[in-house]
Amino acid sequence: MNILIVRHGQAGERAAFFARTGRPDRERPLTLEGRRKFRRGLPGLKRVAPKLRTIATSPYTRAAQTATLLAERFHKAERVVLPALSHGGKPSDVLTWLRRRSATASVALVGHEPDLGKLIGVLTTGKPDAPFSLKKGGAALIEFDGKAAAGAGVVVWVLTPAVMKKLG
Repeated sequence: MNILIVRHGQAGERAAFFARTGRPDRERPLTLEGRRKFRRGLPGLKRVAPKLRTIATSPYTRAAQTATLLAERFHKAERVVLPALSHGGKPSDVLTWLRRRSATASVALVGHEPDLGKLIGVLTTGKPDAPFSLKKGGAALIEFDGKAAAGAGVVVWVLTPAVMKKLG
């Protein structure tokens, strides 16, 4: 199993968004710059990422928008909303969802920090306190020999948006 973990692109500041709109943080969108930067890195990401069968996203607007941009490059991937990827979601809930996928699946997970870093820790070391963190719009590929299991994943690569752009 291959798991592509993607942090959502740049979104505006939380407090400024609330002051301007009065809407909750889960509705905060990507900025135009955030969309542009993520799009610039997608050709490079597609060069090194496996073909995706599924793109699962947090229901938060900025993550869903990032997943939409990702889906534009990975045309045949099914898109699903996975509440466990919401800000504050539990890595164990994501792992439960992953275990229901095929051992040969290639899945993208689009979400938020620090949750994605904790998830990478659980997938690779079995512990959520492992020192992983993705930049906004960054990605990591975790590989398993068979189905996903806590502590059984191997980090193949971690890419910043700048490296993704250079690869494209």
